Amino acid sequence: MSEPADPAPVGAEIQIAVHDALARYAFAYDMDQLHLLEACFAENAEVWFSTGQLTGRDAVLAELCRRRSGYRPREETPWHIITNIFVRREQQSGELLATSYFSFGVHRPGQSMAVTKYGRYDDVFVFEQDRWRIARRRIVPLGQ
Repeated sequence: MSEPADPAPVGAEIQIAVHDALARYAFAYDMDQLHLLEACFAENAEVWFSTGQLTGRDAVLAELCRRRSGYRPREETPWHIITNIFVRREQQSGELLATSYFSFGVHRPGQSMAVTKYGRYDDVFVFEQDRWRIARRRIVPLGQ
């Protein structure tokens, strides 16, 4: 993703839509409400996971479901904290670029939550089926 020298600002309605998509993503994954994830990703979404790139909403959702299933046997709750969401419009394509920071931890029964990962989401949003959805996501871990 290339960054424009002077990113075009976006209005409050678009800011809210992007914030909502990111909050929906975190809630759906963390609370094991995975059926809500479909609204977060475009049909032809591309996501670069640590294990490689996946293309297509179905493939992305299958990978997220696979990852989430690993917490169930131990009754653990994953926990995303997404902050510093910076949204701007890519002037040539009209796509939205969103950069946000994340902290990720796991809550184990009877223990305090331990933050295990930090990083950044570099997302490109497109307007599809009446909402802004993630079309491309690059997960950039920090300090790993």
